[in-house]
Amino acid sequence: MVAYYNEIDPYAAEWLRNLIAMGEIAPGIVDERSIEDVSPDDLREFTQCHFFAGIGVWSLSLSPESRLARRPTHLDRIMSLPALLRVRSQNWVC
Repeated sequence: MVAYYNEIDPYAAEWLRNLIAMGEIAPGIVDERSIEDVSPDDLREFTQCHFFAGIGVWSLSLSPESRLARRPTHLDRIMSLPALLRVRSQNWVC
């Protein structure tokens, strides 16, 4: 499994690199480019794609024991908590 982390904040990007090096989150690359500059072809080799990755919390939640970790996964943190709760209350998968 190879993960792609997109994070433009230099501090958060370095934090991600440290977590990867310590084995705390899925191995992968940290891309500091704007999401506007990322194309679908850039992502083909990855099984996890984390946009606006922050400090890797979503990757941590996709531990090897997780059912989701066994499938290709693309995540972002754009959805607000109220929107997420609305989606979950309607039994949607997000």
